[in-house]
Amino acid sequence: MIKLMNTNSPLSVSTVNETIKSILENNFLIQDIWIEGELSNVKYYAKGNQFYFNLTDGKSILNCVIYSQFLKLLTFQPQHGMKVYARGKIKVFQNKGQYIFQVVYLSVDGVGQQNLAFEELKKKLTSEGLFNSENKHPIPLYPKSIGVITSPDSAAMWDFIKTVRKEVGYMHISIIPAIMQGTQSALSVIDALNFSDTVNVDLIVIIRGGGSKEDLACFNDELLVRKVYQHDVPILSGIGHETDFTLLDLVSDKSFATPTAVAKELIMPFINIKQSVANQLSRIENKLITKIKNTEMTLNYSLDTLQTNIQNKKDKLAIKIKSVSKQLAYANPLHQLQKGYSIVTKKESASPVKSISDVDIDDCINIQVYDGIISSVIEGIHKNE
Repeated sequence: MIKLMNTNSPLSVSTVNETIKSILENNFLIQDIWIEGELSNVKYYAKGNQFYFNLTDGKSILNCVIYSQFLKLLTFQPQHGMKVYARGKIKVFQNKGQYIFQVVYLSVDGVGQQNLAFEELKKKLTSEGLFNSENKHPIPLYPKSIGVITSPDSAAMWDFIKTVRKEVGYMHISIIPAIMQGTQSALSVIDALNFSDTVNVDLIVIIRGGGSKEDLACFNDELLVRKVYQHDVPILSGIGHETDFTLLDLVSDKSFATPTAVAKELIMPFINIKQSVANQLSRIENKLITKIKNTEMTLNYSLDTLQTNIQNKKDKLAIKIKSVSKQLAYANPLHQLQKGYSIVTKKESASPVKSISDVDIDDCINIQVYDGIISSVIEGIHKNE
């Protein structure tokens, strides 16, 4: 028995939880009861050999568990949408402040009303062609502006924005707030779609994070599905996690497992074109490098050839100059003078004396030898025989 403190004094959280646990677990009215409802959000955990699921009547949900010692009593595989009878008791997790219906026996009672309603609506809308692929809008590859219908400041919103902004910083994103869970959600999303008509966007995205089947039931609303079908702007949906499925996913122009998956799909064309440009630039760079190397090799070869030709011409010219210089040296009269020859000129006129007829007795002459000039007077003239 819990002894409560004076109401004027504050209670600790542990005391409150302990009191609630005592009240619920000691209440015989809810300690061995049968509950009828519809299964949803069924999950099996192999590690602990346990089934977790929700029971719902369309208005409320109750978290439930079947532990390993009671699984052997199951005669069927629990699945979403089944109508069942569950026997068990209420257990309270005092530390967490949560309660759960601990099931000891489960029997099937056919298909649940919620699941039947879902299947009937799906069949009806399918027959009207709302889910036909030929009625879907083409998705623009490079949208400039996107309208995002989601719960403001939610994890889904930020995951979407961060993923897009990582690759595409110039895309305009308009957040259109809406209630994404509960009875008002469908009408709220419809209002958001109506508002999107006043915003110039190329694409609309409807996203929210994961949740139970009851949390996502609003996206099976007939009015919402018809509104999405009639909308002029292409609509992408990313509702819940990979295993979640709604009629909104069927009617949207394209659906994705998660909000992040929607963002990745949108940025992929931009990533591809960036990669394509990068590849082209790389190819151009490689071609330029190759061309530069080839040009460099050609220039080096040409320079080597030119240098060789110049050297050859220099060598030939040097030999020719040496030969001409030698010839000039031999043609130089002074060279002849070194051999004992001399040049005779008249002293008065400096005219050369080539013959005995050019001079007379007593004429003054200059005789130029190798190392100087000899002045002389002619005393005699003798003619060769």
